[in-house]
Amino acid sequence: MSSIIIANYLLARDASVKAIASNRIYPIQAPQGATRPYIVTNKVGSKDHGLVNAPGKYYRERLTVECITDEALTSIKLGDAVMGCLSGITKRSIADFIDVDIRFADVDFSDQNDTQTAFRDVKQFFIWWRAKG
Repeated sequence: MSSIIIANYLLARDASVKAIASNRIYPIQAPQGATRPYIVTNKVGSKDHGLVNAPGKYYRERLTVECITDEALTSIKLGDAVMGCLSGITKRSIADFIDVDIRFADVDFSDQNDTQTAFRDVKQFFIWWRAKG
């Protein structure tokens, strides 16, 4: 779940994301009846790596970020803001984690619900990190 903590920490502090989603960034599932637009983050896979010349393990998780809105173009704008926020992170300390790297994982799609009242832009990222200490 650490990738969710890292991503949500960054997203909650990004001005472009906040301008659209405010503070509505949820881990795993949005509350029932949540006001749109909002973001939901989910871990969809993980792997840990032992390090030969460093203490501790280096972890990698694949993270899905869903941007859910009332209008199709707003979901795309929010997805673009997420991409800008989570791109290019290299060897940073974030929250309780060090050596954080984030890379786009080549999943990027948009869809809608059956009644065309909610629109979704989805992106996936790989997040690597080590725990502090």
